[in-house]
Amino acid sequence: MTTWTTLIEHEPRLRLMLAVARAIKAPPHFCANACWMDHFEPWQYNLVGWERESDPILGTSAAYELAFATVFGALPDCQHEGLC
Repeated sequence: MTTWTTLIEHEPRLRLMLAVARAIKAPPHFCANACWMDHFEPWQYNLVGWERESDPILGTSAAYELAFATVFGALPDCQHEGLC
């Protein structure tokens, strides 16, 4: 089973992604989904998942899903009204 510790051992830039997500202070009307799609998702594509298929740890769907869950989970909650 892949863990966050294993991911950051193989790709230390994931640690920076998590730190940036944790540092965000949500302004009014903040949308975590838009923030993810505009800023973090393109960043993550280069670090884990199919783009890293040559790496047996980082190049898996499980690695991508774990990185997403960890980093997205660190973003502040949406502050806007209604659904995303």
